[in-house]
Amino acid sequence: MRPHYLTPLFSPRTVAVVGASDRPGSIGQAVFANLLAGSFQGKLFPVNLNHKVVGGIPAVSSVRQIEEPIDLAVVATAIRSLPGIVKDCGKKGVKAVLLAKEFRYARCRASSRIAARRASRPCCWPRSFPTANSWSRS
Repeated sequence: MRPHYLTPLFSPRTVAVVGASDRPGSIGQAVFANLLAGSFQGKLFPVNLNHKVVGGIPAVSSVRQIEEPIDLAVVATAIRSLPGIVKDCGKKGVKAVLLAKEFRYARCRASSRIAARRASRPCCWPRSFPTANSWSRS
């Protein structure tokens, strides 16, 4: 029996944090630090264009550079990069995308939704922010 298509969103085994950062107060820093400090038992990959290391873990500049399959990409970047990141996630085969920031620009949201649909990936927005189950391994 195949797992439910939302399993990677709620119970991921591998997570890429796009926009992971060490800059205090940034969403990328908060998300990445909480996953490191919490009880997440899967593999965690920081993705940052400008830094080689984030939170003491080697970072890559794109999800496409990660060699392992990725269940969930949490995106915490500037709005201008969002459509390209969603497309990269689709090309990489990322199973679900979670946007950690609210974007007010409807055009960008629409192009990101189109990219997610083309890649047949669930894409979750902050106002529908789910709770990831970081301790369950079924």
